[in-house]
Amino acid sequence: IDGNGKTIKPAVGSIEANSAFNFGQGNDGTVATRIYTIKNIVFDGWTTDHVVRLQGVNATVEGCTFQNCNQADGLGLLTLTSCESNVKDCDFLNNTCVKAIDINSWGDNSEKNATIEECVFDNNECNTTAVIYRADGPKLVVKDSKFLNNKVNATGNAATLYAGWATNDEITGCYFS
Repeated sequence: IDGNGKTIKPAVGSIEANSAFNFGQGNDGTVATRIYTIKNIVFDGWTTDHVVRLQGVNATVEGCTFQNCNQADGLGLLTLTSCESNVKDCDFLNNTCVKAIDINSWGDNSEKNATIEECVFDNNECNTTAVIYRADGPKLVVKDSKFLNNKVNATGNAATLYAGWATNDEITGCYFS
């Protein structure tokens, strides 16, 4: 899906649980072999559990902006569950959210890796755990990204980047302020 720079806002009077995109495995639990690419879209002003949710697929999110969202519940503005995922050249700007990105496997022993590169996280206020949260999975790579003026409000674990229990993650070329 190439939005060619278009902005997607929630419909007036929309149900709070709706997402802009929600793709994944079926109710029978079978893992999808589909590949999804979402690129060049501005997601503006969403208040849903997740703006984009991808589950059990190979996912690329590229050149997208998540801005001015006000999320009180759910996982992350971008939720990647049991996905081989690449997030590249995306901006997360001026959001109040649970997390900007939530990466999880929901206990299915997923062997899926997540790579986040050349992204900007600026002026986000996250009300649980982290700006980027990875609960489980084999490897998280975050490279050449900027984390500016973010705030995490949490008791216990509170971090810009929370990588769970893995030992082979890579964080390189990032800037934090």
